[in-house]
Amino acid sequence: MKSVEIDRNKRLIDQPRTGHNRWHPDITPILEVDEGEEIVLETRDGVDDQLGPSTTVADMASMDAGAIHPITGPVLVKGARPGDLLEIEFVDIVPQPDAFVFGVTGVAGGFDFVATVPKSVLPPLAVVAQAWVADAGGPAGFAASNAVAGSVD
Repeated sequence: MKSVEIDRNKRLIDQPRTGHNRWHPDITPILEVDEGEEIVLETRDGVDDQLGPSTTVADMASMDAGAIHPITGPVLVKGARPGDLLEIEFVDIVPQPDAFVFGVTGVAGGFDFVATVPKSVLPPLAVVAQAWVADAGGPAGFAASNAVAGSVD
């Protein structure tokens, strides 16, 4: 079975043949598949491993925003043409062994929907972050954090 495997000790910039972080028609496919062929794609977290369990608000404010949203691929489906609608079936989604031990939620002014929030409400460089650990003293199945969300100008 064809696959794209990543080294979780390296970031996307160090493994460019495993993916990209921008959609563009000139990005060369890293894998070619036939219609109906099953493949395995390993993926990265949304900030390409720049944050961890000890993440602070300051860490979020200083991370490389140009490196976020790493995408495994692109994958070329033989015979598909621009404008074709492709049906993809996810046969299985398997987290890495430590994938749900840690997570971070953040809101940064100037990105996505927050770009429409008036500056008087959320300054452009404000960052609100919350690091959490699954089952860290909370009820089973829930995430908890001892940190309090804050902001940095």
